[in-house]
Amino acid sequence: MKSSAVIYANSVLGARTNCEGTASAGAASLTGKIPCWGNHREENRYGTHLIDVHTPVDSFLDWGMLGYFAGAVAGEEHPVITGDLGRPDLADLKHFGAAAATSGGVELYHIPGITPEAPTLEAAFGGASPPEPVHYGPAERRAVYETLNSQGDQAAPSDFITSAGHRGGYILSARDLITNDIEVAVEGALLDGMLCLASCDKTAPGQLMAAARLNIPSVIVACEALGMALPGTTPVRANSEPTWRGALRAPARSEERGWLSIYQRLVRPLPEGAVLREPAP
Repeated sequence: MKSSAVIYANSVLGARTNCEGTASAGAASLTGKIPCWGNHREENRYGTHLIDVHTPVDSFLDWGMLGYFAGAVAGEEHPVITGDLGRPDLADLKHFGAAAATSGGVELYHIPGITPEAPTLEAAFGGASPPEPVHYGPAERRAVYETLNSQGDQAAPSDFITSAGHRGGYILSARDLITNDIEVAVEGALLDGMLCLASCDKTAPGQLMAAARLNIPSVIVACEALGMALPGTTPVRANSEPTWRGALRAPARSEERGWLSIYQRLVRPLPEGAVLREPAP
């Protein structure tokens, strides 16, 4: 699951998840199991840093800058935020979390009275004494603002722009980049088939487009981050001809499914002497 989704799920929804790599997330989608570590365990979910806010935080911009500051302070730990805070909506909390996961590696934060696991400051720290607070005031806000505005001398993709700007149209360039990258790798290695592990809204469409262009047997394993809750198939076509039986939708909680049952579900025996892919002329 991508980092901005992990911090939102842990902090705002009260779910329990970690930033997993592609291999472990793919394995979880196939086996229905994940190691019990990190944020899955109660003792690892308490606050570690206290940030005391002394400047009004009300707007979407303010919540993003505070998140960027919190991530730089906490690193990969769990900041607790108190002070002069407005009442955030879900978009503010998502923006705060995405910024904290960008400047640091934060996967969980607490705002007493706002987030579900921190009804009080004491609860946020699991009953332990809060540490010495780090102050966030007008000077710190200005420093964050200057830092962010000094990084505009080179182009970089932005999830906020690609996913929300122009009704999401800009996200297509990210998908095309993934598609082209897969094509180069597969063609260069002369592969006869491919297994792709999809983890977000950019990778799955890019992988499906690559499968259609390459016209080779392909399996797309969609992890739970894509919100696919039921197994099924989606045909993949190229040049109006079917290329594969379907793209697998495997939810992480399907405990009865393992590698063998998924293989048996998707793969049909080929006739004797069949060729998966004609060699290039």
